[in-house]
Amino acid sequence: MVRIDRRPLVVVYLVRDMVIAGPTLDRVRERLARRGIEPWLVADAAARTRGLRLVPGVMPGYDDTPLRGADRVTINRRRGDFYRESWRVASRFISSGQPLLLVTSFNEWHDGTEIEPYTEFGERFLGITRELVGQLRGGSASSTQDRQPP
Repeated sequence: MVRIDRRPLVVVYLVRDMVIAGPTLDRVRERLARRGIEPWLVADAAARTRGLRLVPGVMPGYDDTPLRGADRVTINRRRGDFYRESWRVASRFISSGQPLLLVTSFNEWHDGTEIEPYTEFGERFLGITRELVGQLRGGSASSTQDRQPP
């Protein structure tokens, strides 16, 4: 279990799609409080109206056209430039009171969101991730962004 300041982290995915999100999240919070548990409840932007934290997200790109057809929205990776730009924007929301950032990587190869090593980009996106996490922590992590598969 992930904890922040001894509080469990609970991530609610796609709150905006929940029909009765507000009352459901309120009940979850109340039930946990009765047990003496004060979690970090985090969710997407739609949850902010319920007093939940907005946790910024980053992604390397998106392209599910091979699976769903050419008329789909795509986000070109631009060899890592899009990923770096999304980190730059998201990092503005990071602070000691908000130390979280979500990496959207569904590990579904057909969606083009993976950061794991693979034949097209090798370990580039893991290297970029390592580098940018190091920058957020105030250090300088070495990047393996240009390491390519054999």
